[in-house]
Amino acid sequence: MSLYQTLVLLLFNKKEPVSYEEKSESTKIDENELKRQLQSLACGKVPILLKSSKGIEIHQDDIFTFNKDFTHKLCRIKINQVQLKETVSLKLIV
Repeated sequence: MSLYQTLVLLLFNKKEPVSYEEKSESTKIDENELKRQLQSLACGKVPILLKSSKGIEIHQDDIFTFNKDFTHKLCRIKINQVQLKETVSLKLIV
């Protein structure tokens, strides 16, 4: 589990449910990175979080709750991170 994933999950020790905005304000994680981490926790093979909207996109009005029904046969699990989409940036030489 990454540091950012851990920070996101630690917020559930204080309050539940937690909105996207509360996560953003509490963790100060960059918006794109926060959305990536939330996708890995809520939309991956290991659904640790439940979100209010359907689909894999994370929206600013999403509300997240801890998945109390989550179980796994292994004692140690790996939570894969969502990969960044690579974009080619071109530099103009003047």
